[in-house]
Amino acid sequence: MPASQTELRAVLKEALEEILLPEEDWTIFDGKMHASLGADYQCAAVAPEEDRIHPGNQLVLHPVAFVQVFLRWEKVVDNQRVVDPAPIEALADEFRDALQSRQDPGADHLWFFKVERLWYPDDPTGQKTRFHAFVQGDADNNSVLLRESGP
Repeated sequence: MPASQTELRAVLKEALEEILLPEEDWTIFDGKMHASLGADYQCAAVAPEEDRIHPGNQLVLHPVAFVQVFLRWEKVVDNQRVVDPAPIEALADEFRDALQSRQDPGADHLWFFKVERLWYPDDPTGQKTRFHAFVQGDADNNSVLLRESGP
């Protein structure tokens, strides 16, 4: 049986593929990207962040994944240059919409998920060409279920 974290990352990666792959020049990674990426191609990644046990109910696990989406940025530092953040804001909205359509993920142990936090860090030139998000799932706590059901 796959880990709840693995199921969550698979759903998030599917959502990213739906909105990004129809466009040209996107690479999607499993894992965490270094902040310097994005100069040569547009990229996204999904990495495990943490698993939290629900307070008061150890049968519920909250896997949290870290999502990164980087538009291409230019390796030129120009203090007069300002990049419109609307394209990355639009991608963040598309990502949220793509997740809404997957609220019944069909996964074995993952029930629901939500964008817990989404923010727009600066790229290496100080512009807003990327977003990061923490997405929390609600899932069975497999380790407790296995321990209670026995071998």
